[in-house]
Amino acid sequence: MSNLKKWILYIPALILVFIYAGHAWGGLMQDPEFIELVGTLGFSEEITKYLVYLVFILDGAVVLLILFGSRITNLSWKFVYLWAGLWPWIPRYLEIQGGHESEWGEALFITILAFIAYKLHTTKNIKLFPKKEQYLYQ
Repeated sequence: MSNLKKWILYIPALILVFIYAGHAWGGLMQDPEFIELVGTLGFSEEITKYLVYLVFILDGAVVLLILFGSRITNLSWKFVYLWAGLWPWIPRYLEIQGGHESEWGEALFITILAFIAYKLHTTKNIKLFPKKEQYLYQ
């Protein structure tokens, strides 16, 4: 399969990477929207800020696992994409609990992307960054 076809088939996973990288950045920079959303849990302001850092860690982990999963862990791709697809529904629940307008369309989009990326990844066995041994003698 040509490199261009591999990149095209990997577009859903790359979109997930950009979405989760943006959310991880928001968690790292303590985005006021994130603080307000996590604040609906009722914890103190200090604990809420630590929980927003947890968003950075979890979303950053999704980015790393999608990009380099086969190099850094033997974790099942099913689990990675399942996590990527279900994680957006937790903030939607918090939005409803906090009386905010829910952005359920975004969560649905991410869930569908995760499903498509999983199917493409497992059926085509596409690796964006293959292990070094695969480069030998090519």
